[in-house]
Amino acid sequence: MLTSAGYVDITVLATCVDGIAFLDTETPALAIFDIHFKDGPCTELAHILASRNVPFIVVTGSHMKDADEVFRQRPWIAEPWARRISKRGSRGSG
Repeated sequence: MLTSAGYVDITVLATCVDGIAFLDTETPALAIFDIHFKDGPCTELAHILASRNVPFIVVTGSHMKDADEVFRQRPWIAEPWARRISKRGSRGSG
C-alpha cells in the first residue's frame, strides 16, 4: 500500500535508539510507529519528527489519554487494527 502511494524507500526499525540514529542522517517523508518500541517509549523520536514537520501516524495499543501530547496531536490508529481490517474485509468476501 505504501509503495502504491509513491513511497519507495521503506525503513523498518525496532528500537528508539535505531530510530533516533536514523534521524541523524535522514528525514523521512512519513513515519508510522507505535508509542513503545522494543527499548521503551519513543517520545523523543516523536518530538524530533514533529520539530522537522514530518507527518506521522500512531499505531498503538496504548490509550490516547496516557500518551504525550506530541502523539495525541497525530492521526491515531488503535490496535488491534489488523483484526478490525480483516473482519471488515471478510464481510464482503462471503
